Amino acid sequence: MLQNLVCSLHKFNEHKRLTSGGGAYYTKLETKLRSEHSQVYHSIQSAVTEDRISEEDARDAVDLLITVGEKHLAAAAAADATKTSAELSEIKKSIRAKMTDRAPAGIITPKVNRLQFHMEEVIRFGEDSDRLSSGDLKTLRRKLDSLESKEDKAKASGEISDRDHEKLLEDTREIWRDALGEF
Repeated sequence: MLQNLVCSLHKFNEHKRLTSGGGAYYTKLETKLRSEHSQVYHSIQSAVTEDRISEEDARDAVDLLITVGEKHLAAAAAADATKTSAELSEIKKSIRAKMTDRAPAGIITPKVNRLQFHMEEVIRFGEDSDRLSSGDLKTLRRKLDSLESKEDKAKASGEISDRDHEKLLEDTREIWRDALGEF
């Protein structure tokens, strides 16, 4: 069991390097594009962790980022680095436009947000690698959507109580365990 989990972790980390890091989409000669891709990904991760954009906006931006990378890869030798760079810049601008200056201190949930973001990565890995069935993917997605809804309700008043914050964190960890249990 533990050996399988360690093997899955290594595969997950490699998948993450290839997708969020851009390693799968750009040649060794396209280090600038790979770096831009990675920077955009990390700016999305940072913004959602700091409660400056919504989980949905982050998910959409990551999906778009991966689409840009896949499109560049599919074009192979005909790929236009300038066009790809412009598309990456557009994603970054779009994220900046959606970002709030600073989330109010009373509603920040960085631990919850970080785990949610990582669960999105796990779901993407499970889907791309066929390690999760469509039923498992739907179940995890439903649980994650429910968690986001609970988080939005808790933040609606402009202040999250310590009890609500702990409950969100507990629910997040439970979903995280469920996600890992699928592997």
